[in-house]
Amino acid sequence: MQIRLRTPVEHPSTDQPARHAHDAVSNCTPGALRQFAVWVMAVSLIIAQAATGAPRPVVKNSGADEVAEIGIPKARAVSLPKTDSASKSSKKHTPVPPKAKPVQDTAKARPPGKIRLGDEQWFGAASSIDPVTEIAVALTIQLRKTAITAESAQGLSVLIIGDSLSLCGFGQRLDGRFRKSPQFKSIYTYMTCGTVPLSWLKVGGYPNAKTCCGFFTIESDEDGGSPIILEDTYGNKRGTKPKPHQVPKIEDLLEHAKPDILIVQTGTNFFDLFTDGKSISAERHERALKSQVVPFMREVLKTHSSLRKIYWIGSPTSGRVTADIQDFVFERSCKFTAPVATVIDSRTLITYPFTGLQRDHEHFGGADMNRWADRVFERVMGDLTFRPLPAVITAQVPVEEKSAVPSPAADDKSISVKAKLAFKSPPLRVEKIPYGESLVAYVYDVVQVLKGDYAEQQILVMHPAHIRRQAQSLSKYKIGSTYELRVKEVDGTPWATTKSSDQSEHPELLHFIQVADERKLPSRGK
Repeated sequence: MQIRLRTPVEHPSTDQPARHAHDAVSNCTPGALRQFAVWVMAVSLIIAQAATGAPRPVVKNSGADEVAEIGIPKARAVSLPKTDSASKSSKKHTPVPPKAKPVQDTAKARPPGKIRLGDEQWFGAASSIDPVTEIAVALTIQLRKTAITAESAQGLSVLIIGDSLSLCGFGQRLDGRFRKSPQFKSIYTYMTCGTVPLSWLKVGGYPNAKTCCGFFTIESDEDGGSPIILEDTYGNKRGTKPKPHQVPKIEDLLEHAKPDILIVQTGTNFFDLFTDGKSISAERHERALKSQVVPFMREVLKTHSSLRKIYWIGSPTSGRVTADIQDFVFERSCKFTAPVATVIDSRTLITYPFTGLQRDHEHFGGADMNRWADRVFERVMGDLTFRPLPAVITAQVPVEEKSAVPSPAADDKSISVKAKLAFKSPPLRVEKIPYGESLVAYVYDVVQVLKGDYAEQQILVMHPAHIRRQAQSLSKYKIGSTYELRVKEVDGTPWATTKSSDQSEHPELLHFIQVADERKLPSRGK
């Protein structure tokens, strides 16, 4: 027996879903009618969400508490973060509710409500409560996925930039995931070792920045051919080391790629600001992080003409600095990229210690690196599915207020002191220096301030200990000897994020570097 329904009355806000519903059930059996009821439920779910704005449950986002992938027959599933068991069940297109597990990661789970990555969290919570709702969720994802595909019928362009973790496999894996997805027409990926956000700018202290420890680019061919790849990394050719390469500039990359989406993987080199790996000087370290992130965001927003979305990918758990430091860096990254970027906390995506973890307790490769890239891709796709892309980014980073009280750091002025060397930290071993350069902390007792203002009784000066992996002679500095030092704050120089040895146990002291040593950094290109 056939069941025919009268054509629903069109309504400005619901006529399109109703028309689809009518097509689906105009000739249906009782079994098909049940399918129709599920479609109606999915559409009602969307309408009710928009109309009521009711509070949604928040699912804590941790590596061990993840939403299973929802299998949808005859449609590519939106891959949400999943466990191994969920991955197996998804192949049979059987929805699996998330299972609560204790957090195993050494880092703190992200507090709920700080960062919302998309409505997929709410749908994941709803589907875990009611199996009928779970079916509606699957259909809702399919509907919204179709809308995204239709919106980007011409294909979206993606620009990815990253540091040494990208060189360890993250960048290539993420590039491949986007490249295989039909929603994207062109992918441009640039990975350079030892970089921080300012390294990618023409303005500021890094206009001629070079990377000496690895360079890898993957660019779409404008004629539709295979990607154009340039790789110069350790292990690429036996017995060879990477050559120096100019760090590409974001101004040029935005003009060339004209991306809809910018993905920035960064943050690992920020940890070098915390020289002892455990102490935080809130004011000084916040100022240093702000000086790196805010100028980058401003230049991106000033230069772009096509950007519709920015994703800022924070670092996975690091074993060389405390969890408090990692929280500090992540929270400031959120603060200084707001309200423009969506920040993803990678510590919630994979569990430390990682497979293939290197001796620095930070770099890694293998299965966990692939898992990290896959889950970042899934987060981005989930966000794009549930949050329509704007026509173009119009928000701006707030203008920085200038300090009412001038300071040497703000005006980039040096100070000169006569000081007696009181303590010398031992330099790092060469194998602990991934980027070729390192600093070592010496503490001096201030005898006299010759120029500028300095009120402390001691001054901490960072001396270059390695340049291009070659040890620098520091034998002229002897305990008890007095020296005249012309110095400036390290945080205002390209040396700021260089790996350092500091055993002085004076976190309250500002870090200075001699003006003569500032220009010795090879990445300055001078």
